[in-house]
Amino acid sequence: MTQLLWHPQAVTDRQAIVQMLAEDSVEIANRWDKDLEAKLNQYASQPATFCPPGGGGTLELVLLPILF
Repeated sequence: MTQLLWHPQAVTDRQAIVQMLAEDSVEIANRWDKDLEAKLNQYASQPATFCPPGGGGTLELVLLPILF
């Protein structure tokens, strides 16, 4: 399993996003954070599933849509 390392700014950004979402809905904030964590764990165990079809060296994670 690949170990993911978080840049300190990414940790700060994640916390800010969760706090912003929680202002409208704690449930949505928790769902978003759990979805992010689940997809990161999936990436760590199966990184090839996140490679775009054309290559290019970038990865994309699509999280739950945020519906208010």
